Amino acid sequence: MKKRSKKYEEAFSKIEKGKVYSKEEAVKLVKETSISKFDGSVEVAMRLNLDTKKADQQLRGAIVLPKGTGKNIRVLVIAKGENAEKAKNAGADDVGDVDMIEKIEKECLRLNAAWHGKKAKQVPVIPDEPVLDEFIELDAVKEQLQSGHLLPIGYDADNANPYALDLHRIFSYLISGRAKTGKKNLLKILMKMGAQTGMKMYVADFSGKLKETAAENNAVFIDTDRKMYDAFMEWQTEIIEKNGRKKEMEAAGKSDLEIYQEMASMGLSCMMISNLPEFINHIMYPEKDVPLMAGFLENITEKGAGLGIYFISAYTPDEITKVKGNAIYNNLVKKKEGLHLGGNVGAQNILNFDYISYKEQNKVQKTGVAMLPSVDGELTSTRLIIPLAGKADAEK
Repeated sequence: MKKRSKKYEEAFSKIEKGKVYSKEEAVKLVKETSISKFDGSVEVAMRLNLDTKKADQQLRGAIVLPKGTGKNIRVLVIAKGENAEKAKNAGADDVGDVDMIEKIEKECLRLNAAWHGKKAKQVPVIPDEPVLDEFIELDAVKEQLQSGHLLPIGYDADNANPYALDLHRIFSYLISGRAKTGKKNLLKILMKMGAQTGMKMYVADFSGKLKETAAENNAVFIDTDRKMYDAFMEWQTEIIEKNGRKKEMEAAGKSDLEIYQEMASMGLSCMMISNLPEFINHIMYPEKDVPLMAGFLENITEKGAGLGIYFISAYTPDEITKVKGNAIYNNLVKKKEGLHLGGNVGAQNILNFDYISYKEQNKVQKTGVAMLPSVDGELTSTRLIIPLAGKADAEK
């Protein structure tokens, strides 16, 4: 049985069960049994024995309280000429024209400048031309970044709220899309967000187009097989240390969240890949003077989940078929987590878009519009609007 407060029990004791009270007694009792610090409302139920299915027995109405609601209402009218005079005669508290609008704007600015407390959250809106510089200044985006495990990447098209990758859940994240649908633009956003969280980033891009952004965000840029091998040797030291600590915590019965927090305290790191098929080919067939790396990468892509290390891989659906069957490819795509840019999701066969009709699957979307797949039967959002990282990124 639900436990009631002392005030509730005291008020309830004043009501005599089964007694029919007069209107005067009922109003007096309502006041005596009120336990709130504000003026509460009173609900009145009446049995009228009406058949509301019949038009002549439907009852609707309104009542005007003799003393109003207790609120002091002031009336401001924006008008000029004859209408302004009519408003004054009707009892308006204040009447004005354009000057009054300017006065209101100045007063709003004054009040805003004078207020030093927490400001109300703005209603989320997706700009007509969303850009990263504005997106990253949103309070909701800043809150996500402060969490330490969320990487905001764009606007949820359904509610305009920032959508973020949850590092608690992902290990390998895929960015699918045809040419010029915004894959490199999204990688630039992820570099910016990763830098905000202090994440160690490796950027594998043999085209060289991400080199400048990588440097701006303190990422290790990889555009040769030798640089890739050196990066893996550096990463290997971190992974061995983390793996040992993870095994200790698992043996001690620690939860996944506790393990993640420990891994995060040791430093998060991510390999961002601009072209997955090209990346795998360099791994499988490195230059002559570069040692083999395939075994190392097969191992960490198979067993690296939960170590605070991540892979984010971009690819074009037509080209990904070149590496199908490769062990590294299989490990990176097996969870089927990611997004698809540019629409026509039916042209790819890795991410699951079964919730979309066949007709809708073949629709082309604008550059920067991403479709989200269902993962293990779960679907939190369906479509994202990705902001531009810079003017030159509109079709990358």
